[in-house]
Amino acid sequence: MKYIFTLVSVFAFTYGFAQAPSNYYNSAQGLTGFQLKTALKNIIDDVDDNNGQAFHNPQTYSDLWTAYANTNSGYIDNYNEFDNDGFLLDVYSENPSGNDPYNHTLVSDQCGNFNGEGVCYNREHLLPQSFFDQQLPMRSDFHSTFPTDGQVNGYRGNLPYGEVNNPNLTTLNGTKRGPNVFPGYSGNVFEPLDEFKGEIARALFYFAVRYEDEINTSGWDDPIDNVLNPNANQFYDDWYIDLLLSWHLSDPVSQEELDRNENGFTFQNNRNPFIDNPIWVQSIWDENFSTDEFQNYDIQLYPNPVTGRFLNIKTKGISDLNIEVYNIFGQQILSKKLKNSTNQISIEQWSSGIYLLKLSNINIKETFKVIVP
Repeated sequence: MKYIFTLVSVFAFTYGFAQAPSNYYNSAQGLTGFQLKTALKNIIDDVDDNNGQAFHNPQTYSDLWTAYANTNSGYIDNYNEFDNDGFLLDVYSENPSGNDPYNHTLVSDQCGNFNGEGVCYNREHLLPQSFFDQQLPMRSDFHSTFPTDGQVNGYRGNLPYGEVNNPNLTTLNGTKRGPNVFPGYSGNVFEPLDEFKGEIARALFYFAVRYEDEINTSGWDDPIDNVLNPNANQFYDDWYIDLLLSWHLSDPVSQEELDRNENGFTFQNNRNPFIDNPIWVQSIWDENFSTDEFQNYDIQLYPNPVTGRFLNIKTKGISDLNIEVYNIFGQQILSKKLKNSTNQISIEQWSSGIYLLKLSNINIKETFKVIVP
């Protein structure tokens, strides 16, 4: 990894936390690398050895059904960027650019038996259960177990995620299975839609933190021998970390992720730190990200959502930034160099909607979601 990658969502600017309780992350402040990873693990684990306070309060596997059906779970489609239809928001069946191929009702469509897509939904473990022998609390962890169509879950099996050019199977919403083209692994993989790659990556990074000290215990196995790393600090193999980093950067934190994080906190009393503070992904797994850079680096976009005629961009400790802006169709609508530490971008010609704003120089790459009401 040659660059310092950072990512800040519209809902959690710079180093601010989304809705984490006051002092929740105090013991992680100022740390980087695997020291930060272990500090976060101690925060979101079952018990803090310093004072015996319970953090992660594991629930039963069947309790996941209730958590998914919660009105504010993040898995009910109440979001304007999707259908806002009140059905299950499923990363394997949702169609962000048109009508969904089918819909699942949260309570009545739980699997069950199925013989095709659209029959029912079940619980998809982003790191398949076969890797940890279906043990608890991994099996019932809300933050890394998504509700998905049962048939598509079956199509994936225990395959890792990856990127596919020549699929041997394509689901009704465009999810693909086939040989991996991402460098480092050439076996079969499963590729979700671009709109869901970031949330899958951040959930898998959460898993690597929460269970870093369980990976080398009995019952763990990598059936394809190319995802898990015997180094518990690293957790995943190099190619998988690079893949997840790229997905994390290209797909910023969304409102449904924020809602899921809150619901997960209510359900099992811990949080996904990479939703609260996305920059921690790079701080842990990017070897070029130094402590000084972490403490001094700052980019702010405001107001967001944009009110008025201008979007303000304020930077600290960074120079020679290029800015690119893309609309929801992937069309570039702006490309220029920022010359000052404080800049104003006119949005008078922008239509209402969601935009991706990318800032970069020789060392920095950062992506923001910008909302124009």
